[in-house]
Amino acid sequence: MLSTAGAETQDRPHLEPVRQDRDAFEKTYARLREQMLFTKSNWVIRYHELSLSAETGVSITKKQDGTFWVTAKQTRPSLGPTVRCAFDQKLNLKSALKTLKSTERNAAIPERVVKAIRRYWISLLSDVRPDERPVTSINFANQVILFAMTPEGKSLAGKLPIDAYKYRGIHAVEDIAWDLVDICVQPKERHKKLFDRIEQRARESADAILKRGER
Repeated sequence: MLSTAGAETQDRPHLEPVRQDRDAFEKTYARLREQMLFTKSNWVIRYHELSLSAETGVSITKKQDGTFWVTAKQTRPSLGPTVRCAFDQKLNLKSALKTLKSTERNAAIPERVVKAIRRYWISLLSDVRPDERPVTSINFANQVILFAMTPEGKSLAGKLPIDAYKYRGIHAVEDIAWDLVDICVQPKERHKKLFDRIEQRARESADAILKRGER
């Protein structure tokens, strides 16, 4: 893990806007991403990580009985580059998708942990600003996007900056996300330790962001 000692900049860290789907490829990719990497409804928060080797979607959903569940879905290799290759080389998309290996795991998660993550995600998503560097196409190199549904029902989204590791308030995002994946695959007797660690990281990170915002 990269050290953040002395790397915090004076500017408050912020997420970047998510590129809107504009052409046929982007619209197709967005549709398939929803189908293959996310839960369909009643989600509270989401995490999406896209790299060349794998693409991961993590969702926390509230069920009708009031319980919360975390679902982790993944494709290997990544969905995005596979769809891009099919479009560029005019390949059959259904055949291209059959080359992907998809996995899905889920587990129950306490409401207290969900509240802490949601507060952290929203504290980050309350400050989404454009990056000064121009973006001309979707970047498939370690792109991370956060989604949150506010208590009022508003959907928020923002992309982590490429230098997120520099910021104490942001770099905990990926640690939390992969702890959520671990909850889905680890035995239940290991869950409490993961729940406690996630809640602590989320609370401390959200508090740090809110304190900087008050300065």
